[in-house]
Amino acid sequence: MRKIIFVVLLTFAVLTLLYCALVVYTARQQIPQIVDTVLQRDSSYLELGDLSKEQRDILIAVVDPSFFDHAGISEEKGDSNQYVVTITRHLVDYYFKDRYVPILHDFNQNIIAYYAFDPMVNKNKQLHLFINQVYLGNTKKGTINGFAQGAKFYYRKAFKDLSTDEFWSLVAMIADPEKYNILSQSDANRKRVEELKQYWMVVPV
Repeated sequence: MRKIIFVVLLTFAVLTLLYCALVVYTARQQIPQIVDTVLQRDSSYLELGDLSKEQRDILIAVVDPSFFDHAGISEEKGDSNQYVVTITRHLVDYYFKDRYVPILHDFNQNIIAYYAFDPMVNKNKQLHLFINQVYLGNTKKGTINGFAQGAKFYYRKAFKDLSTDEFWSLVAMIADPEKYNILSQSDANRKRVEELKQYWMVVPV
C-alpha cells in the first residue's frame, strides 16, 4: 500500500513539474512578442518619463511598494491588509488571463510572473507597460486601459495636464474600477483617495 501511495505521489510530482516547465517555456516564448506589440500599438501611449517622480512614487507606493525589490510576486500586504497583487502579476494577468484553465489561474500567473515575466522584462519596462495597460473601467466603446486613456475619459484632459489630486483619483480606481469609479462612485473614490494618502505617508518609497 505504501509503495502504491509513493508511486502515485511521485507521479503527481513529476507531472506537476512537467506542467510548470511547459507553462514557463510557453510564456517565455510569447513574452518578447507581446511586449513589442503592446509598446508599438498606439502612438498615444505614455512614456515612462511622462510621469513625474511624485506620480511614480505614488503609483508604486499604492500598487506595489516592494516593486523594485521582489521577483514578480510578493507576500507583502497593502493598505487594506490584503496581499499585494504586484505590478508584474497585473501584467501577467492581463496578457495571459485567457490562455490557461481557470482552476489553475493563480498558480499559473504566479509561476509565469516569477520564472518568466520578471526575469525577462526589466522593472522600468514593466512599469512602462503598466501605466499604459492598467484597467480603469469600461465605456460603451470598450475598456479604458492606461493613464492616458483614463485622463482623457474621466477628465477630458491630456495626462500631462492632470493635477496631483486627479492622478490620485485614477490610482484609487486600480483596486476596483467599478467600486471606485470617478464618475459614478465619486464619493467612494474621494474616500479611497483620502485613505490612500494617509497610508502612503507611512510607506517608504
